[in-house]
Amino acid sequence: MAMTKNPMIFKFNENTKYSLEDALASKAGQLRTKIDKGESLTQEEMNWLTNECSSNTFSKKGIPIGGYLIYFFDILKPFAVEYDNHLSKVFAPNKESVFNFIEETYDIDENQSDYEPIDVYSLTLLERA
Repeated sequence: MAMTKNPMIFKFNENTKYSLEDALASKAGQLRTKIDKGESLTQEEMNWLTNECSSNTFSKKGIPIGGYLIYFFDILKPFAVEYDNHLSKVFAPNKESVFNFIEETYDIDENQSDYEPIDVYSLTLLERA
């Protein structure tokens, strides 16, 4: 992977037609820029970031955009999620983003009679989040 000026953005496809500016103009690039400036993300932005990182197969700590990988490992924390006798690992900025991602992924409605609670454990603190 080729390094760019920003160590959180790597060019992984030398033959891409996209430029670094194109990658930075994307939503992921705008969030990366916002984080680099020290600005806080809204909960909606954190939910989007969790969904995008958890849904792509290229990286669980970054988002591929046009031959570039925009990393977010500096703000993503590992969480273990137990739901419906299934254990999975999700990287997210906070616990609320994990719940939102799992509820969307499994189409969970807390008002259903067969609702099963979701258990989320922080793997960085090694205690229940």
